Amino acid sequence: MRALQFAQRWKQLAQEQGKNPEVRFEHFELPLGSAIKDTREVGAWVSIQPNFAVEDAVYTDRLEGRTRLLCPHTDIVNEGVPMMVGTDGMPKSMLYAIWSAMHHPDAAQRLDLISAIAASSAAVGSYEGDLKSVLKPGVKTDIVVANPQILQAFADGHLAEQYIEQALKPQNERKDVPVRDQVGNLEREIVKVFRQGKVVFDAKKK
Repeated sequence: MRALQFAQRWKQLAQEQGKNPEVRFEHFELPLGSAIKDTREVGAWVSIQPNFAVEDAVYTDRLEGRTRLLCPHTDIVNEGVPMMVGTDGMPKSMLYAIWSAMHHPDAAQRLDLISAIAASSAAVGSYEGDLKSVLKPGVKTDIVVANPQILQAFADGHLAEQYIEQALKPQNERKDVPVRDQVGNLEREIVKVFRQGKVVFDAKKK
């Protein structure tokens, strides 16, 4: 809440000088009370790491139901707060951010495939104010081309169910479910990557 209060005051001072600065809250993982509504009123962007909502289920024994309050994607979107997602580099693959956003432990907070992809790609371009997320002739866009099988793999909820089932067990009874490795393996479905209109990865040339 201190960050929100600081942003409110900072923006007020800037507007008094005729300025309108961009505000972004990083790690917007556990907004409580009116924090989401207040963030919308400030006009701030939020950046969250949905992998924490999935992986932090292991802390349920200490935090009880509060782990389900992490990364409330749907609440943020429904309030009209512009949102982008990442992984905080744990792991680096953005496929994990997309997958995690789709498999929140609370079904009500899960994003659909299109929304999850948009939050991890087009939203970033919109925030940065450039055209790298716009698909139209003449624009040097960042594009990832993948096999269609990756869409089915993203939608499959069995892996998340297995992980969460084990995470809710006492620590000495848990079995390892390597979600990072299995989701990371989906990178094999990527065919080509364009950055600023140039090919930076081609699976056929590996």
